Amino acid sequence: MLGSEKDCKKEGLNKEVKEISDKEKRKVEDVLHKVSRDIVDEAENNNSLIVIGELKGIGNRDTGNGKTMNRIVNSMPYWKLTNMIEYKAKEKRHPSSESKRKRHF
Repeated sequence: MLGSEKDCKKEGLNKEVKEISDKEKRKVEDVLHKVSRDIVDEAENNNSLIVIGELKGIGNRDTGNGKTMNRIVNSMPYWKLTNMIEYKAKEKRHPSSESKRKRHF
């Protein structure tokens, strides 16, 4: 049995929202790959050590710079970017070491 017209419209809207969400996720993923590749390439070209500090406490807090900036800071895929940099550095056999406070790749 088919749902009401209202249910059909709601389902169509949900599908559109999901498609937009999926597209946004793919764009973010693409940017993260490009940025992480650039960071590793730059470090390799300059014979530099990649150091990423631990950003504990940065999530879900007021930055004092307004609502928009809070959304940007709190939605940064920091963990994902860090992991991409780490595996790409290891792929290129870039020197790495790790400490509790800072991650060196």
